[in-house]
Amino acid sequence: MSRSNQRSVRRRALLTAELYRQARAHLPAEGPIIAPARHEDQEVLEAELLSRLLDLSKSWPGGHPSLPLGIARCTPLPGSIDVRVESRQQAIHLLQRLLPHQEIGGDGSPDIAGIAGLRVGGIRGDALVLSALDREACVTLSGLPGREWQRLTDLVDRAHRDKAGGRTPLWRLPVGSHPAEPGSAMDSRRGRRSAWLGSWLLRRPGLFQNLTAPHLLEGYGRPGVWTLELCHLPSSPLRAEPLVRLLRHPEVGIPYKLRVRHCSRVMNDGSQQRSTGRGEGWARGDDRSGQVIIDIGDPGETVLDLRFHRDPATFLRPAVRNAAVERIDRADLRYGRLADPLAAEVP
Repeated sequence: MSRSNQRSVRRRALLTAELYRQARAHLPAEGPIIAPARHEDQEVLEAELLSRLLDLSKSWPGGHPSLPLGIARCTPLPGSIDVRVESRQQAIHLLQRLLPHQEIGGDGSPDIAGIAGLRVGGIRGDALVLSALDREACVTLSGLPGREWQRLTDLVDRAHRDKAGGRTPLWRLPVGSHPAEPGSAMDSRRGRRSAWLGSWLLRRPGLFQNLTAPHLLEGYGRPGVWTLELCHLPSSPLRAEPLVRLLRHPEVGIPYKLRVRHCSRVMNDGSQQRSTGRGEGWARGDDRSGQVIIDIGDPGETVLDLRFHRDPATFLRPAVRNAAVERIDRADLRYGRLADPLAAEVP
C-alpha cells in the first residue's frame, strides 16, 4: 500500500472511528475518503437518526453513555450506513425513539412518534436493517448479535402494546396500510435542503471522539439548524479552533465555503466577548466557554451552531466519566499524529 493510500485510510479511520482494517476495506477507490449519501432520501433518513440521537442525548435513561451519542463507530457507504451502538442499553433506548408507533394524544386524537415510514427489514448477519417506505434509504444498526436485535424489537413491540391507552406499532406494517403516518419535519423543503449536514456529521463520529473529544455531547437538530453542545471537564482543553479548521479542510471538510457569522466566548468573570466576520481569536484558552455559529451555503439556509461548555464532573456517573477520560487520553495520542496536522493544513 502506498504512503498516500495509508494516509487516506488513517484519515478515514480517524473520522469514522472504524478500525484500521475496516477503514481500508471500505475506502472508496476514487473520490472522497468518506462517500456522501448517494440519494437525498438517504440523507434525510440519516439526518432523522442524528436528530433522534441528539434528542436522546439530553436524557439517556439510566445515565449518559461513555461514547458521544452512544455510537462506537460508523461505516458509511453511498447507499447505506452502518451505525455500531455502544451497548445493549443504548440500543433499546434508541429503538424506542426510532421505531414509529401511534399513540393517543391528550386531546384524544392519534399521534405518531418515531421516524415516520421507518420499517424493520430483518436481520442481516449481526445487524438490524431499517429502511424507509417508498424511498432509497437504508440504515443498519450493529454491535449486538442478530438474535439480540430480534429480542429487542420484540421487546419494544410488547412494551408499546402494553402501554395504558394502547399504542400501535407501525414498523411491521406494509406500505400504505396506515394513512395516519405523516411525513417528518425533515421532509419539509428546508429540512430536506439541510439534511445533508446531519448525514455528513453522522458519518463522522470520530470528530467528537478523536478531535474535539468532549466528555459529553448534546444538542438538537431541526430543519435548517444543527446545534451541538460539547461539554468538557475542567481538565480537558476546549478544541473549537481545530474543529472549525478541520471543517474547512479542502479534502475532508464540509464541501461548502464556511462563513462564521459570529462567535462569542464567556470569560471567568462572566463577561462575554463577541467578534464578527471570520471569528479570529475565539475559544483559545482552557478557562473559557464559547459559541461558534456557521452559515453554510446561502445565508440562513443551513446553520451549524457549535457550543463549547465546561461542566462539573458531578454531571456524569463515575463509570461514564472514567470511561470518557480514558477515551480522551487515547485520543490525545492521535492529536499530534494526525488530527492537529490535518487542521493545520488549512491556512
